[in-house]
Amino acid sequence: MLNEPNFDEAAIRIGIASDRLREGLRTHEVMGVLFPALEVAGLEVGLYGGTALNKIYFGKRQRLSYDIDIYCVSLPGVVKAIRSLGGEQVAGVKEKFGRNERRRLRLRGVDIDLWEAKMPEKPAKLQAVDLLQYLGYLVQPVVVPSFSLEYLLANKTIAMADRNELKDIYDTWMGLSLIRDKRKYRRYLRAVSRERGIEDYEGYIDYQISDVMLRNLGYYEKRRIDVTEVPTTERMLREIADALAAM
Repeated sequence: MLNEPNFDEAAIRIGIASDRLREGLRTHEVMGVLFPALEVAGLEVGLYGGTALNKIYFGKRQRLSYDIDIYCVSLPGVVKAIRSLGGEQVAGVKEKFGRNERRRLRLRGVDIDLWEAKMPEKPAKLQAVDLLQYLGYLVQPVVVPSFSLEYLLANKTIAMADRNELKDIYDTWMGLSLIRDKRKYRRYLRAVSRERGIEDYEGYIDYQISDVMLRNLGYYEKRRIDVTEVPTTERMLREIADALAAM
């Protein structure tokens, strides 16, 4: 039987602080308001990034993700739609990346990063599920437009190499354990790398893992991700390197 979320009880059960569980659920609830409104407005968008990977593909092993990353064909249209819901522009966050423009808005306390860009593939309607639902609590799943695991994971793999963040290491490690179409993943990995000016993506990722991340494991001890169970950073990095070498 499903029950309304009891955050204190859930925190004890899974070892994630109750305030973080509340924050994660708020992100999920904002998605449930945002994407239907964008669909009604006829706007072509696609959820990507860590929230997409975790809520759509990682199931019970998802980590909590607290922002919403969206590709959109019409940035002004999406900005207008979010503002009609009560969203506000976050000052100082506006940048160009090649032909793409990024803006950040905030809706009900949740940051929404928008990239105006050509869609890498046609978004599919996929079900996003909050971690609390897997614990037996009453949380409504949300249908969102998003992308294949292969495309999302290719972006995350390059982000891992660029940023050296524990959350990106975890997402890449988890995603590689689920990947089925390795050719499609490699194709997207090459494409994403070229977009960022990286010609030898294999050498770049190998260098970042072996000469940067594995040599600085102490850095990650101070970092936190909200997930029910996470292996050591060293194990994840070595398994990522092995998985990529085997492709």
